Amino acid sequence: MCKLISFWHNPKTGDLEISDLTSHENTRSDRDLNEKIWREGHYLPDGTIECRVAPEDRETAAECAERVRNQWPTFAKFLVYAIGKIGNTCDSLDLRGLTSLPEGVTFPKKCGSLDLRGLTSLPEGVTFPEQCGPLYLIGLTSLPEGVKFPKQCGYLDLRGLTSLPKGVTFPKQCGYLDLSGLTSLPEGVTFPETCSDYLDLKKGVDISAIPAHLVKKVRFF
Repeated sequence: MCKLISFWHNPKTGDLEISDLTSHENTRSDRDLNEKIWREGHYLPDGTIECRVAPEDRETAAECAERVRNQWPTFAKFLVYAIGKIGNTCDSLDLRGLTSLPEGVTFPKKCGSLDLRGLTSLPEGVTFPEQCGPLYLIGLTSLPEGVKFPKQCGYLDLRGLTSLPKGVTFPKQCGYLDLSGLTSLPEGVTFPETCSDYLDLKKGVDISAIPAHLVKKVRFF
């Protein structure tokens, strides 16, 4: 896995190509890039921009990096741009290195897996995929009111939460929902209509508010 965010750049034109934020090879293959023309680059969460060049290139690494920064002065702006380049579908999106998400990020509608385990909070209005396989949100300690999870989710990991906002709505279809960090369940929680695997909770949590069809899926830890 390459460093986040990985991209290819054309030193002559300043064009950028991205399809996999953590793999140069996947982007090269997806976009059918000629390595005699395109060079590897990174935009790191700390704001560092790395643009590699070859000895035969007239442009320097510093000039190429400055050109990128002039267009996307912050990592947050580049992240929004990069995710927008992926399209509506992706196999996986590994963003475990992020500790925060900028406002305005919109994820692909369908995502095989989405790893955001480094986040401790979510910006209001974040838009998750409509369909997602595993969604790792292990590091979250709170949820904003009105958060909208995917409609379908293979695995939603929220074990870091100790409480939920009132009225939170979980995916309609969920394979496995981990809420093992909760100390209680508030009123108005909308649980999944179907849960094919398990619903993990802490021992002692009152499950009287859990629908009957999910009670048999509960595991206590």
